[in-house]
Amino acid sequence: MTTVNIGTLALKVVKVSERNLARFGRQAWTVGEPLTGYAATDVAESWGATIWSGRVELPPLVPNRQTRGVIPLPEGLAAAGPGMYVLLASPGDGTRADAVALPVLVTDLGLTAWRGREGLAAQLRALGTGRPIAGVRLRLLANGNDILAEASTDADGIVRFAGPLLRGTGPMAPRAVLA
Repeated sequence: MTTVNIGTLALKVVKVSERNLARFGRQAWTVGEPLTGYAATDVAESWGATIWSGRVELPPLVPNRQTRGVIPLPEGLAAAGPGMYVLLASPGDGTRADAVALPVLVTDLGLTAWRGREGLAAQLRALGTGRPIAGVRLRLLANGNDILAEASTDADGIVRFAGPLLRGTGPMAPRAVLA
């Protein structure tokens, strides 16, 4: 974390609810882009539930100089289980500055998807071992957040969604596959 003239940070960990993931990725955040200002502040109120909050003291402050420090992931994030989390940081010492946020994905699931004339096929593997995972429920979500279809992975970690499910438009267009 790099700060200027801030000695304490107020931190929050927000878990983005599963059904909000597709909308969050479309409306609030682009992978690889920072989440700042209103978009960062809005996460706790619009996208999920705060599961942890706390404060952290930064390295000794040197006025008007960049101070760099390493902040360990909060206990609340380490113990929360798989999901999409957003770590929000704002000045904790009364300094006026915008909040910043860091999305963190906690998972051992690696999903590969192929789309063709027949439909959509997806394979699920454990990131730790590379082995296929059987019996995991996958959902095909639409732009409007409806569940278009659900299926469980087979012994090879594969699930298939029929082609007609991929032809929807507007709010019924397919948007994401969640495991």
